[in-house]
Amino acid sequence: GPLASDVTLDAGSGPYYVTGELTVPAGTTLTIEPGTTIYFAQGTLLTVRGRLLAEGTPHRRIRLTRRPGSSDTWQGLAFDGATDNRLTYADMEHSSSGGESISLSSSTILIGNVAWSGTDETILSILGSSVVVRNCVFPGARSPAVSGRYLLASDPYMLFENNVFGVCSGHKQNVLNFSMSGSATVPRFVSNTFLGGGDDGLDLDGTNAYVEGNVFMNFHRSFSSEEGESYAITAGSDAGHSSNHVIVRNLFVNCDNAVLVKDRSWAALANNTIVNCAEAGVNFDEPLDARVNPGLGGY
Repeated sequence: GPLASDVTLDAGSGPYYVTGELTVPAGTTLTIEPGTTIYFAQGTLLTVRGRLLAEGTPHRRIRLTRRPGSSDTWQGLAFDGATDNRLTYADMEHSSSGGESISLSSSTILIGNVAWSGTDETILSILGSSVVVRNCVFPGARSPAVSGRYLLASDPYMLFENNVFGVCSGHKQNVLNFSMSGSATVPRFVSNTFLGGGDDGLDLDGTNAYVEGNVFMNFHRSFSSEEGESYAITAGSDAGHSSNHVIVRNLFVNCDNAVLVKDRSWAALANNTIVNCAEAGVNFDEPLDARVNPGLGGY
C-alpha cells in the first residue's frame, strides 16, 4: 500500500519482500541505500508519485528482483508526476509482467549504471518526462528498449550517454523509438553502442535530435522489402511535424543502410564513418514503401 511517511531501506535490515503494490505518495521519499536487495512478488508494482532515491555504489549495487527459486515476474517501476528521482548502480531483474521495466509520466529521473536482465520487453517508456540515462546496459529484446512520446515537461531534457543497447529481434521493432510531435526538446544520443537489430536503431520522428560519437552495427532487415528497409538512424515525421537531425562523428559498421531522411525531414551529417553498409550510406526516400514521402534534403 502507500507509505505513510519517508522510509529508508538499508542493506543490513534486508532483504525486503514486496507482496503487493507499493506506492510512494506525493510529498514522500523512499530511500534505498547501497547494497540493499528487494524481492517483488508476482505482478507487483512500485509506483512513485513522490520521490525515489535508490543510489548504490560500484561495489554495493542495489538489486531489485524476484524471490530466489521462484518464477515470479513483477511490473517494475512507474513514475507518475514524480520529480528529481535517482536510480544508480542497480540491477533490475525479471521486471517484465507490466510490459516495461520503468515507465515515466510527467516525471524527471537520473538513471546511471543500471543493468536489466530476465526480460525481453521494453525497458524504458517515456511520456512527457525528462530523463538522463548514462552508463547502462540494455538487454536484447523483442520490443524497443526505449520508447518516447509527446511533448515533454517544462524545462525538458533528454540525454542518453555511454550506454550499450542489445539486439532487438522483434518484427518491425526499433531499438529506440521516439515520436515527439514537434517537441522543442532536442534528444541527445552521445557515445552509445548499438549491437544491432532487424529494423532501425534510432527511429526519431517529429523531433530534432543530436547524435554524436555512437557506434551502430549489424542492422539488417528481417522482413519483406515491401515493408521498408532497415537503417541505423531514421528521420521522419509525427503528426505533421518533420525532423531535423545533426549526426556527427558516428561509426556505422555492417548495416544494410546507415541513415534514412524521409517525410520532408532534414539531416546534417559530418565526419561519420560508414563501413560495409551494403545498400546505402544515406537514403532520401523508400520508393517501395508507399507510406513514405521523400526527405526535404541534407548537408
